[in-house]
Amino acid sequence: YALVYPSIDEGFGIPPIEAMASNTPVIVSDIPVFHEVLTNGALYVNPDDEKSWQSAIKNIEQLPDAISRFNNYVARYDFDNMKQMVGNWLAESK
Repeated sequence: YALVYPSIDEGFGIPPIEAMASNTPVIVSDIPVFHEVLTNGALYVNPDDEKSWQSAIKNIEQLPDAISRFNNYVARYDFDNMKQMVGNWLAESK
């Protein structure tokens, strides 16, 4: 199983973060926002190339290393860290 997320226009991409927090492999479109948010924790696929999606799904076993690399990154989006970031942002905006 994996999250297959072929979005071509995304603001942040919460579902891939949630999937990675659950140790679920993630295959996403190769668009800038996912590189910024997901770094090297996902498998990136050309959103316009159907064969690339098929290949990525067939080769999902190459993702276990990505999952372990991403666990530390996902932690920065946990509830306590997000609460702290928002609190800091609100304090700075006064």
